[in-house]
Amino acid sequence: ALLGLLGDDDPAVRAAAAAVLGELSWCAGDVVPVVRARFAGERAHAVRLALVLAVGHLLDAPGDGLDHERPRARRWLQRRRTGDDPTLRLAGALLARRAGRARALPTVVEALADAGPVPLPGTRLCDWLASELGADREARIAVAARLFQVRGGAGQDALRAAAAAICTWRSAAGPLLPIVAE
Repeated sequence: ALLGLLGDDDPAVRAAAAAVLGELSWCAGDVVPVVRARFAGERAHAVRLALVLAVGHLLDAPGDGLDHERPRARRWLQRRRTGDDPTLRLAGALLARRAGRARALPTVVEALADAGPVPLPGTRLCDWLASELGADREARIAVAARLFQVRGGAGQDALRAAAAAICTWRSAAGPLLPIVAE
């Protein structure tokens, strides 16, 4: 039923379905090929992003169902990470960081320069980043600081990211408060 929602007329429904599918690790072997195939025909930017994130999240899933699909899906994600779309490049960098690849955080920070303020329906850039970065204090501080530097992150996203980091870790106030004050 969820895979069928990827063909819904409403892009918000398609994006939501992709997000849910990205959490279903128990059936990742069945979901990843369908989600990847759906990407080529998808025109809605937010849905394309949700599809990439779903595949990236499912690649972390344990189990035998993905063994044959994993190499193809990794190559597919690599093409998204190096493509023309800045938000997909950012998603690829976040997924690489999540997979523990070296130099992923500097790539995430650099990719923020061109990212839009609302990458997914109803989700601000700073909230998406916080969700993807989780409890990584250094990453959250680096991202908040970078959001103040880039044109797309100035204003509300930068302030929200800094406030969230400072409220979570008192030690984040040292590096971030001078940037906020400036």
